[in-house]
Amino acid sequence: MISGGIYYSKTKTHTLQFDKHIVDAVHASKINLFFEKADALKYTQDYLQAQKEFENLLPPAKNSNDSIYIFNQLAYIALAMNEDSVGDNWIRQLEKTKMLLNIPNQADYDYNIGTWAYHTFKPKMAEMYLRKALEGYKKIYGEEHLKVAMCYTELGMISWDFTTSIDSVFSHFGKSNAIFSGKNYLKEFSQENELGL
Repeated sequence: MISGGIYYSKTKTHTLQFDKHIVDAVHASKINLFFEKADALKYTQDYLQAQKEFENLLPPAKNSNDSIYIFNQLAYIALAMNEDSVGDNWIRQLEKTKMLLNIPNQADYDYNIGTWAYHTFKPKMAEMYLRKALEGYKKIYGEEHLKVAMCYTELGMISWDFTTSIDSVFSHFGKSNAIFSGKNYLKEFSQENELGL
């Protein structure tokens, strides 16, 4: 789905410093050490290792928000590897918690549902959830974040595969391309966008 690269650097304290255009909200104020290694692997798109790290964090998860974050990341990773039934399983595990989701967790959930729906040929459902995720991500991260670009890319792919509106296709891909272009640290994530263009 999306190819990878390295998007963090070691600081003097040997903790990982994540780029603000890629980092999840859980790390926004400071690096959340509980998720540091798993997210570093996710950001470099070493999905198999990231999956193992997140799964290892589930039993000791400190609170329900931690568990919800982990379920969302496991769903995202599975969907990124085109393991749709595994992604669906993690989405359902999250739903079983019956917890109210904060804005970042809700946006991730919406993105995962939208991606799953796209992969399973439910374009209207996919578009609805991806638009909700897009609005959530814009509130959290602004306009220049990887997650915003990913939403635009997925919306472009849905338009490409399921509509006849070329304007819609290029509008979405153009918006994601504007985010990807000129930012070397995002470039490795832009292959799907470039394919669409």
